[in-house]
Amino acid sequence: MGQLKKMLACLFQIKRKTELPKNELVFAVAFDHKWFSPKQATDLIEFAQLVDLIKIEDGVVKLNFNANEIQVDPSFKPSEKLVDLPLFEELVNEISETIGMPEKQVISQINEKHMKFGNMLSLEVAAILFAREKNVDVTRFLPAIKQKF
Repeated sequence: MGQLKKMLACLFQIKRKTELPKNELVFAVAFDHKWFSPKQATDLIEFAQLVDLIKIEDGVVKLNFNANEIQVDPSFKPSEKLVDLPLFEELVNEISETIGMPEKQVISQINEKHMKFGNMLSLEVAAILFAREKNVDVTRFLPAIKQKF
């Protein structure tokens, strides 16, 4: 999560704004900085909303944290691994189906665990921990997580 939060902080710091139209944010990621494709940028912004980093109201993105509290190196460029969200989504889906909890609630619980550890864990690892607490077998995901990190 650190990379996504840092990317958002960087964009808002550069624009010197506390809110941005969603399309302007997608444009900045895809064309101004050429970090990701427009589709990937859109997916990342939607994912950031799912994990409560941002809220989107009437097409306007507002951060749920203070961008100025995040130190961002001027040469910052997010890792390409950032767009590898399907693994996390698969974990969330597996947990949700197994315990009968809505995906949004599962994500919220994983996010709480993630923040409890001071964002030191990846979201995938936080999801594994949450799954184990709920007695959900997610061992089939472990090789992919190990490979990612």
